[in-house]
Amino acid sequence: MERLRTTKRQPKSLPLKKDRQVVPRINFQNIRLNKCSRRKMALDLRVTEETIRKIEYGTLDPSIMMAYVYSAYLRTPVDELFPDIVAQASEYYASLEAKFEHDSQC
Repeated sequence: MERLRTTKRQPKSLPLKKDRQVVPRINFQNIRLNKCSRRKMALDLRVTEETIRKIEYGTLDPSIMMAYVYSAYLRTPVDELFPDIVAQASEYYASLEAKFEHDSQC
């Protein structure tokens, strides 16, 4: 019986998390501070305070779904809360677009 692969595969063009520079998310933290405490936000969204803290410090990236949850909760566009993630995604998209233009055979 063949065993299924259980490790996550990462596209080779994305930098590994360990290789990325940690950049605090000042916008996220300031907007959150103007609205509520870290504890209240964590309780309301059913996440841990540690999760909110790690996102603020830049050591954790939220999933795309949770980025929109935070955006709705704080009533702020995703690109204002997470400009680093949006910029990285835009760069990655541009590299894919260029690759597919060059390699398109479909």
